This record gives sequence, structure tokens and C-alpha cells, in this order.
Amino acid sequence: MQKSNLLDLIGHAEMEKEIQETVSEIIESQEIQNIHAEREVELDEKELRRYIDIVIKEVKKSKSTT
Repeated sequence: MQKSNLLDLIGHAEMEKEIQETVSEIIESQEIQNIHAEREVELDEKELRRYIDIVIKEVKKSKSTT
């Protein structure tokens, strides 16, 4: 019976450790999502058009070099 109790304790401790790790990962993921939400930037139309122009130029440039 003592071996059974020991195995139960070890199994319980391992399950608890896994649960703590999972909870920590979830909390970390939530914190990362919150950081991204805080950094969200709204571009006005002029900035957006400028950015799109830059991307289009880069794409054309990369196509011409390949």
C-alpha cells in the first residue's frame, strides 16, 4: 500500500505542476495580447496610402530582381 500512496502523491504533484505550467502559459499569452492591443495604432488615410505605396514599390523592386 505504501508504494501505491507514493505513486499517488507523485502523480498528483506532476498533475499540479502541469496545471500550473498551463495556467502560466495562458496568463503570459493574455499579457502578450494585452500588449499588442495597447500598441494598436490607427493610421489616417494619408499615412495608409504612403505605407501602401512603399509596399507596392518594394514588391515591384523584388519582382524585377528575380
